[in-house]
Amino acid sequence: SSIISGGSSGLLMRLPTIQTLMAFILSWPWLVDLKAITGKFTARIILTSTVISLLPLGGGGRVAAAPADESTAAPTPTEGKTGGNAQALLDEGNRYAAKGDYDRAIASYTQALALNPKLAGAYNNRGVVYQSKGDYDRAIADFNQALAIEPRYPGAYNNRGVTYKNKRDYDRAIADFNQAIMLNSQDMTSYYNRAVAYAGKGDYRRAIADYDQVLSANPKDVLAYFNKAAACEKVGRNKEAVAAYKGFLQYAPPQLASAIDYAKQRVKALGK
Repeated sequence: SSIISGGSSGLLMRLPTIQTLMAFILSWPWLVDLKAITGKFTARIILTSTVISLLPLGGGGRVAAAPADESTAAPTPTEGKTGGNAQALLDEGNRYAAKGDYDRAIASYTQALALNPKLAGAYNNRGVVYQSKGDYDRAIADFNQALAIEPRYPGAYNNRGVTYKNKRDYDRAIADFNQAIMLNSQDMTSYYNRAVAYAGKGDYRRAIADYDQVLSANPKDVLAYFNKAAACEKVGRNKEAVAAYKGFLQYAPPQLASAIDYAKQRVKALGK
């Protein structure tokens, strides 16, 4: 799985590729953490933060910063280490989440919501942590709350879509990714995730179209190349698969040794 933080739409989740990949991390600002998986596409998740930050949460996903009107929510005067400031507690939760201390992260987000029940980002981030723990129903409930407060929150739609995808409810996942794209068509995270969902339900042609959209915006997106290649193979578009594997090989970091070896094997086999 992978999480990337950046932009203005909140923390985003991105799901991994369909072949086994070894865990690795790319440097700022595109941090990618790939967990070893077999036979699964992966997605990108969105977290909310006061600053653009990288939060390596489990469960797959890319992360982006919160909308300005939310990240600057009015603080609540309080006492204690965090001052009871809801935004400070949100930041504290993000730090715990970054360390993988999910229970403390949840506690911080819950305290933030006790001080400011309208802090949509705290619901979004707590949902991301629940999703990372595999508690999908609680995650969806929190994303629902975030969207009830802020109906035009593309990150929450993206993250709920990832969670539906993980429950194999592909149609609901695609509907949420469509909504995220409608609200922020410049963010490729939801295009990538929609491709993952299309592939999950066997609609490889639509998946390929979305991977192409992602690659038009970022020609160095190694996961999009790898997933596109696999999808192309599914529909017999072998020349395109070879080209995509070669794109992956051009930009893949050495930490992905097993995936690099696999891509080389596929290029050789498909080129015969």
